[in-house]
Amino acid sequence: MSYEIKELSKIHDIIKSSQSVRIAFPPDEDGYPYILPFTFGFENNTFYFHSNKKGRKLDFFKEQPKVKVGFQLDTDLKLVLGKRSCDCDIKYRSVVGAGIAEL
Repeated sequence: MSYEIKELSKIHDIIKSSQSVRIAFPPDEDGYPYILPFTFGFENNTFYFHSNKKGRKLDFFKEQPKVKVGFQLDTDLKLVLGKRSCDCDIKYRSVVGAGIAEL
């Protein structure tokens, strides 16, 4: 059973319990999004990401200083096995959102 969490303190708990966040950058010239995992800090409703000083992700910021991104993070993953593979499930807590990333 899934449900949407709207209570900010619970959302913050999931964020603080997560070890990494995946960021989806805008599609490239071929129309494919670029998704990368990041380590992060979180303070005052703001994410702070660790990054190398070179790379494709920084090219997005050269083209535009503020980039629209999607993000996803999760924690407490637990595989629930069934008698058949189609009876398996996974339990987890996650946060999915969108925002503006800037350098």
